[in-house]
Amino acid sequence: TVTVIVTFSSTNKNYESYSEEVEITITKREVTFNNVVSVYDYDGEAHEVTYTLGNVVGNDIPTVTGNKPIVTVAQSTIVTLEVVDPNYTGSKTVELTINQGTPSTDFNKEYTVVHGTKLSDILLDTGYSWKNGNLSLTTIGNGQKFDAIYTPVDTANYKVVSGQFTVNVIKINTEVTINSNEWTGKTYNPIVEPYQVIASLTSGAVPSVTIGYNESTTAGNDDQYITV
Repeated sequence: TVTVIVTFSSTNKNYESYSEEVEITITKREVTFNNVVSVYDYDGEAHEVTYTLGNVVGNDIPTVTGNKPIVTVAQSTIVTLEVVDPNYTGSKTVELTINQGTPSTDFNKEYTVVHGTKLSDILLDTGYSWKNGNLSLTTIGNGQKFDAIYTPVDTANYKVVSGQFTVNVIKINTEVTINSNEWTGKTYNPIVEPYQVIASLTSGAVPSVTIGYNESTTAGNDDQYITV
């Protein structure tokens, strides 16, 4: 508020000059806070509330105080922005929030295992784990998708991410061991039971299997074929 003296001077000799004090009040202009951005994802960088000021004359740039940048952690804080300027006024309270960030992940890897393998037996890279590790893979086929998660080391600032890995399930490659003691060097005797070839799966068997195959009851050699 200022006081000024207003003087009226007449060029007409019939009128006297007149003066009076007048108060003139100029109020501060109320600014507006527009285009406010106050939510970010954590990226290790400092962030603060950003905005543009409205209702400002010409190229004036009013001073604003109160911004509080967050630097290191995912969190929220209340920020009160206040205009401190001889010609402008205004304030705004906002919540500055840094959300957990999304870590870099790679769910594009592909694994090949044999029938009957549990997901927990498939070793994943550090940080990755199966959602259902006890699941046994009993369906033969390629391109099967199974749920997994990635847990970052810094769980305060980064979120846990879900995804799927591709698993190819193939048939078991078996080896057969034949117990020849059960059927070689025998003497022909048609009264007894026919001799047997005893074969066992010695590798890759889930579960292990024993196979019996009857030999001919006549004297001589007889080739036997065992199919797993």
